[in-house]
Amino acid sequence: MSNKKKAAIADITEGLFRWELWLLLAWGDIQRRYRRSLFGPLWTSLSVGVFVLALGPLYAQLMHVDLESYLPHLILGMLAWNLMANVMLEGCREFTGSGELIRSIRLPYSMFIYRLVARNGIVFLYQSLVFVGAAVVLGLAPNVKWLLVIPGFILFVLNMIWIGFICSLVATRYRDFIELLSAALRIMFFVTPIIWMPDVSPRFEVVAEWNPVFHFIEVLRGPFMLAQINVHAWIVMTVFTVAGLTIAMKLFVKYRSRVAFWL
Repeated sequence: MSNKKKAAIADITEGLFRWELWLLLAWGDIQRRYRRSLFGPLWTSLSVGVFVLALGPLYAQLMHVDLESYLPHLILGMLAWNLMANVMLEGCREFTGSGELIRSIRLPYSMFIYRLVARNGIVFLYQSLVFVGAAVVLGLAPNVKWLLVIPGFILFVLNMIWIGFICSLVATRYRDFIELLSAALRIMFFVTPIIWMPDVSPRFEVVAEWNPVFHFIEVLRGPFMLAQINVHAWIVMTVFTVAGLTIAMKLFVKYRSRVAFWL
């Protein structure tokens, strides 16, 4: 095993063992973001709630679907999308935004990625209150299938980790990357079944099946929405998890030592 690989593995392991520190930093980021705010992080829940109340009835009528089935689809899609998109965009600034800390204190680089995912995971939990409220109002009865959201969320988080590593490394080296990513995400939002439902039209189903982001969202949304579990989405998600972690590890091994010089 090369010295670079040993150093990268040690970095990832040390970062995991410092979970108290990156959780504290993640919570501190949220507190600073909403300092002197009346509702604090609950603003994230309110923004999603307003979005859903504004667009939900309109798009339900446009697609000729029941509001009771469309609202959970929209809410869960928005929650998963927000988590993924925020990890990508904030990941592009994670190393550069922590440049002074990285240069002044010896800390594992992986810790900043865990902090990134934890910070957005906390925001995700706040936004999930919108779904809890909708479930109560719509009378959605919990069932055993809902438990599948636990392994689904674990898979989702693992993917957010490798995405965070790749976005952070690439954007630290190439500062224009975040602009390209922002433009791509704006397009991807509309071609992903978030505000539209794939079963409305056979053509929509084809678009959804070839869209990897749909499968990312489906492992979180499917247990709450589908009568049968989308096995294909779970297979795709598992393949992306293994492939993504492998690619991220190779990039981290190769470029880890250069991050400080890129800042």
